[in-house]
Amino acid sequence: LSPRLLHDPRVNVNLQYADIENLDTRIARLVEGLPTEDERLSELIQSHQVGFAQSSPDAERGNKVFIRSCSICHSVRGQGTRIGPELDGIGMRGLDRLLEDIIDPNRNVDATFRASVISFHDGRIATGRILDNDGQVLTLVDYQGIEQKYVLTDVSNTQQIKLSSMPNNLTETMTENEFYDLLSYLLAQRQPPAPTNP
Repeated sequence: LSPRLLHDPRVNVNLQYADIENLDTRIARLVEGLPTEDERLSELIQSHQVGFAQSSPDAERGNKVFIRSCSICHSVRGQGTRIGPELDGIGMRGLDRLLEDIIDPNRNVDATFRASVISFHDGRIATGRILDNDGQVLTLVDYQGIEQKYVLTDVSNTQQIKLSSMPNNLTETMTENEFYDLLSYLLAQRQPPAPTNP
């Protein structure tokens, strides 16, 4: 595996809970010479700004990409689920902010959608967003949008972390053209959500 994985905050936070001897020293040695994650993500955002400007994206194709890759956690005009934020009106943010939100989701994280690390008495660790805790069962949604339920008596510790529950490798799950189609579709969503009645 590439040592670049050690820059991934999701990997790193799980390692911190794994009780590995001399972890920081070992990580520093493995990632020596690699660009920092901030540098890599900034370069990725800039390259996609240029790529999008030179592409011919299609919002209709982007809708299909959204259904396949995003609707598991997000909704637009009632299409999809509400594990993550609703994306009605997301196009008002503009291209630069959209690229930042997708490529570097940990940069600006709403506290409501932060991830948590769950430690268990048997040494297991789970990471994701807590959806519900009824006092007996804790419901967690992981980075693939899959809900998991855990009995609270098995849980030893729960800690919210300053990371998004959204994966930061979305661009790796589709082709570059598909990503530009998705951006085109999201940029077209300029109608804000309808107000909810009290």
